[in-house]
Amino acid sequence: MIPKSTVTTYDVFTTRRISLAKWGMAHATFSAMAMVILSLFNSQAQEGILGSVTQNIFTIIVVSWISVGIMEFFGGVVIVIFKLIIGTPLAEYGRCIRIKKSTIFGLGIGFFGGSMATACLVIGVSLAGITYSNALVALAPMFASVAARFIYKDHPSKRAWIGICIAIAGAIIASFSPPEGVENFYLGVLFSILAPIFFTVEGMIDAHVMDVYDPLVTCSFYRCILGGMWGFVLSFIACLVTGKMSLWLHIWQLILTNPLLLFFLLVAIFAVAYQYGTFFLAVNYSGPGRAMVLVWTTPIWSVPIGFILSPVFPYNVTVMGIVGAVIVVVGMVLIVIKPSELLKLRNI
Repeated sequence: MIPKSTVTTYDVFTTRRISLAKWGMAHATFSAMAMVILSLFNSQAQEGILGSVTQNIFTIIVVSWISVGIMEFFGGVVIVIFKLIIGTPLAEYGRCIRIKKSTIFGLGIGFFGGSMATACLVIGVSLAGITYSNALVALAPMFASVAARFIYKDHPSKRAWIGICIAIAGAIIASFSPPEGVENFYLGVLFSILAPIFFTVEGMIDAHVMDVYDPLVTCSFYRCILGGMWGFVLSFIACLVTGKMSLWLHIWQLILTNPLLLFFLLVAIFAVAYQYGTFFLAVNYSGPGRAMVLVWTTPIWSVPIGFILSPVFPYNVTVMGIVGAVIVVVGMVLIVIKPSELLKLRNI
């Protein structure tokens, strides 16, 4: 006689749910790595362009708008092609555009997320270094928590306030002293601090759009494609108003005629498409709290990635920079989720 199985349907469901949660956490981790890679390769493309033009704040911003615009726009195109392959027709994007609320907020997502936040991140990486910039950009959950306190009257818990204090302390430690050979370090710090502020604004707008439509559809169109177009338009207007259209045309000429710059941007394009896609999968599989925590471990991943790629890209970091980056991540974890809940996958 065959013994009766003691495995219930609930056991099978729980096992499957835990398996998906683990897969989601892996996606979030890879998403963090992709964010480091996209900012590093895009910053290298920017440095290659800036080496052929007069460097000042204006040219740095214009170059960033263009290089990040290319990355965001074509990253969005890659996501659209992927969605087409898995069965999402182009008509879905038309339906998305026809939703008035989605379109209005989508313009804000593209502006604050693509042309402002990501541009500031990449400028920060270029000027201050990948670990320092990512340590400051990882303060985004802190800014979001503070903003929620004043806008939505959402009172952070004591744990979150402790996390905010720890994150601030880590940011101060990380950015207190520049590494050797890094010029314009504190200008890079300034841009790096602006990035999480813009990411916070984008996140608040996201909350109104992602509930209306498929997140990956809205992300590819509004966050990426429109974000890229914002970068092109803003750089064009800035050069037109200041009478520097020759600079705008020269930057495009440099990009389109330099195979190395095109390669750097191509890597960044696929990295940004992968980063966005895996993040939303992570949210669906492991929950927003766990996904957010792992995605913002970028300061930690910037260290091994920086050392691995140091034969190709210069990488300078101090012990204080690494310690500060780790402290920021600890604070960010406390802000986002109760640490004891991080690995309790049965309750997802």
